[in-house]
Amino acid sequence: MGHLNNLKANDLFVYRQAERDLGDYDIYLLSKLGDWRLLLIVYMYVLTNKKRNFIHVLVNALENRSFIGPQLVVGISLLGKKDMRRYLSEFRKRGDLESKSLGALDFILGHSREKISSTININQYNIGYDVAKFHKRFWIENGGFSGE
Repeated sequence: MGHLNNLKANDLFVYRQAERDLGDYDIYLLSKLGDWRLLLIVYMYVLTNKKRNFIHVLVNALENRSFIGPQLVVGISLLGKKDMRRYLSEFRKRGDLESKSLGALDFILGHSREKISSTININQYNIGYDVAKFHKRFWIENGGFSGE
């Protein structure tokens, strides 16, 4: 994993290249570093390769309030199918969710935007809702996932 030391945080092309050159162990190590950009590599790798055995990595990142919460919600829902729907519903009931993840959860769980609380940041909520909508559509169209 030494070749990752030269990555620049703002160089997405390098991240895309790195994602192609990594294996399961490297991905697991990247997930532990806490950087949201590296977590995007983990997310892409896990979904591209349909690594259902890595769903716990996405769940851990979501529970640690990752900046990419909406993408993680989509990944968990696509990889976990129905067995993760109950987890996401329970996670949604927590009172300490950040607004973007809440918006993503509402989209994935089929909740309308009208049910949102006045105590959340509506702009962040809408961003999360829209990001989840985009990512779900993208992975269904390009990743071979079903829309169920």
